[in-house]
Amino acid sequence: LGVSLYKQGDHKKAADAFDAAILCGAEPELRLRCVNNQSNCLFRRAEAMAQRGPDGLSMDKEALTEMVALYARSKHCLRAVLKAKPRFEKAAFNLELLKLRMYEAGQALKAADQAEQMRAKQLVYARKTLAGLVTRQAQLADDTADLIEWQTAYDIPRIIARQRVILTETDELNALMKAVKGKLPHGPAKRAQEKLRDVSAIQVSLEQLATSIKAQSSALKDLAEKRLDDANDRQYTAVDALTRALEAFPDIKKLEGKDQEDSEAGGDWTGRMEEGAEDAKGQVFELAAGQINPMALPAPDLSPEAILREEIMNRRQRQRKRSAKYGNVERNW
Repeated sequence: LGVSLYKQGDHKKAADAFDAAILCGAEPELRLRCVNNQSNCLFRRAEAMAQRGPDGLSMDKEALTEMVALYARSKHCLRAVLKAKPRFEKAAFNLELLKLRMYEAGQALKAADQAEQMRAKQLVYARKTLAGLVTRQAQLADDTADLIEWQTAYDIPRIIARQRVILTETDELNALMKAVKGKLPHGPAKRAQEKLRDVSAIQVSLEQLATSIKAQSSALKDLAEKRLDDANDRQYTAVDALTRALEAFPDIKKLEGKDQEDSEAGGDWTGRMEEGAEDAKGQVFELAAGQINPMALPAPDLSPEAILREEIMNRRQRQRKRSAKYGNVERNW
């Protein structure tokens, strides 16, 4: 049965049939042939998985891991055969061929692991860069609004220069994320759904980046033509698009580890004193002096997302405040 299945190309069922023959108590010579045929089945299964490109094996890391495991089991079987029958020439030839295949698969697996680590580092860098762009674009939009309010035309070239730098960095980030998305594996794997989620999340971020780039380009044109109100509106549109791109960004905790993410969250906090912080400091001092009863204070949310949400709320409040038109004030010289 095993030989018949092997000839039909069903190597997995053939290996099971050879294993059953061994367990049924086959004679030593037949058992040795079954073990050798098991090695051939495992080798053929590994070979069937191979996908070769111009530079060698071009496969997903998980597929390469499975291939190496099949080669290792096949090698174990061949060594058992050669230990019982050292002059079995076919088994000796197959073992040498197997060693070459194992080396090739091992090198490909090592390269795939390095590529995955590089993609993880690129995603971490892209997320940090994107968070910085959100903050800088929001600050630039606020500065432009102040320029409109105070009518300081001599600051327009500086605003234009800053906007051009942010646009250039956004373009570079867009190109980097497209490259990373193109290198993400799409083949069948145990974590296929998780990888597809990463690809779709990057796609959403790329769409929002494209919206931001378009808004920034229009803002630059409006600034050059002294249409400051239109430029400011487009700058805030760019901020909103960058914020949505950051919110849609793939979860990188699994890429850099939870501890590093927590330290990143703490490191990004600017230490800005929140409203009511002075009262809290006074309460802590009195508590240390034993003047008041202990009270539980809620732990502040210092994550980058929480800080960005607070920045957006503050920016919108400033927008509403600036929307009120001030009347002419008689100067008292």
